[in-house]
Amino acid sequence: MAKKEELKKLVSDRDSNHVSHNVSKLFLVASIIGTIMGFIFHHDETVLFVFVVIGFIFYFFHTREKLKKSERELDYSCQLLFGKNYKESSSEFYNYLHK
Repeated sequence: MAKKEELKKLVSDRDSNHVSHNVSKLFLVASIIGTIMGFIFHHDETVLFVFVVIGFIFYFFHTREKLKKSERELDYSCQLLFGKNYKESSSEFYNYLHK
């Protein structure tokens, strides 16, 4: 059985990974919009294209994988505690943590 401190750390890791994943999505969208605007108004598209590539790398390889890993760890902990996935037992999980 996992300790409550370990479970709280899993939840905080998942939350921070979720935030970084959302930030990388926003960065990617802003870079794509900037590149499109650069082509329309004939500014330096190359620099903006580099930002799009960096956004794709962050989104698809870095933050997405970290988020999946933290969700798998949280699902595994909930399977051990309640026999359900995290999304199915999130209220039971938070009640267990805050007892």
